[in-house]
Amino acid sequence: MKDKRAVLVVSFGTTYENARRSCIEGIEKEIGKTFADQGIKVYRAFTSNMIIRILKEKYQIETDTVEEALLRMERDGVKHVIVQPTHIIDGIENTRMKEVVSRCQEHFESISMGEVLLSKESDYVWMAEYFSARKQELAKEQTLVLMGHGSSHKANESYQKLNHLFEKMQEDIFVATVEAEPDVEDGIAFAKKSENTKVMLLPFMIVAGDHAHNDMAGDEEDSWVNRFRVEGFEVSYVMEGLGEQKEIRTRFAKKVEALISKFEALLTNGKHC
Repeated sequence: MKDKRAVLVVSFGTTYENARRSCIEGIEKEIGKTFADQGIKVYRAFTSNMIIRILKEKYQIETDTVEEALLRMERDGVKHVIVQPTHIIDGIENTRMKEVVSRCQEHFESISMGEVLLSKESDYVWMAEYFSARKQELAKEQTLVLMGHGSSHKANESYQKLNHLFEKMQEDIFVATVEAEPDVEDGIAFAKKSENTKVMLLPFMIVAGDHAHNDMAGDEEDSWVNRFRVEGFEVSYVMEGLGEQKEIRTRFAKKVEALISKFEALLTNGKHC
C-alpha cells in the first residue's frame, strides 16, 4: 500500500530560479521529508502554462501541468493521490486545478484534495498570529504592509478577513493587493492612520517573483516602494516569499499529514477515501 500512495504538490510557478528553489522546492522537500519513512513520493505540477512555457523555452526546464503530473503518477503505479496546492486562497487557480483533478479522478482508486493556506477559521487565526510574531522580529517600530496578489474571485475576501483580525489584535499590519482590493492606496491610508513614519513591505505570496521584484520593489514610479516614499514614509522591504519560512512549509506539511491520517483511518475501517 505504501508505494501506491503519493502527493502531488501544485504551485502557480515562477521563472525566478532562487524563488523556485527556496520557496516551491522548500515546501516540496518539507512534505517529502515528513513522510519519507512511509514511502510516499512527492510530485510537482504548476498551474501557469505561461511559466511552464518560459521555463521550457528559455531554460530547458520541463515542468508538468496538473493533468500531466497525474498521468505520470498513473504510469508510475500510484493508486491513491493527495493533491496539495501551495495556493494562499481558494481562488481562480485553485478552482481550475480542482476541475482538472476531477476530470482525472477515474484514473485512481482515490484522490484527496488538500486545503489552501487560508481555508478554515483556524488558518486565519494562525496566519494573523504568525505575522504578529514576524512584526516583532522585523518591524517593531514600523507599519507592516503585506503585498497579496488579489483576485476577481470571491475568495479575494480572504485578504479583508485577515485585515479584520489584525485590526482586532490592534496590530499595525495590513494586507493590500496588486490586482484587486484592498489596494496600495488602502495600504497607504492605513499607514497614515498609525503614528509610524516607517513602513516595511513584505510579499504575501508563496514566492517572491515578478510582483515582488517589480510591483513592490521596482524602480518605476508606481512601485509600492516609491508610492509610499512619495507619501513621506521611510520604506524598507524584505524580498522573500512565504515558502521560504519554515513555519509556512510546516503548515503545508501538516495539511498533508491530516489527509494521510484520514485516509489510513478509512482503510482501517474498511472504507474508501
